Amino acid sequence: MRIVQTALSLVPGGVHFSNSAAKSAYPAMTYLTVQRLYFRWQFFGIAIFGALLLNGTAAAMLAGQAGFSWALAACLLLIVSLGIFFIWTYPVKQATASLALAKR
Repeated sequence: MRIVQTALSLVPGGVHFSNSAAKSAYPAMTYLTVQRLYFRWQFFGIAIFGALLLNGTAAAMLAGQAGFSWALAACLLLIVSLGIFFIWTYPVKQATASLALAKR
């Protein structure tokens, strides 16, 4: 279950990553228009907290056993991804939100 939850938490980032090359070539206003497609995707991000809980619990339960390092690494990397999101991605989303909303 934790592998499925972790994979589910990676979907939003994977979508952005797979589309980033095409979107970066768009003019600014087209880019902002395309960004509106992701409106309300923040609720999909709730999955990462479930993945953190499941991987952290697995790491605690597997302490000293095979699989501990994988569960711990998964938990720590999810924490790193949240850090990246809140340090770089979220501020940019906030800065461009008013521009995207103005074009509605």
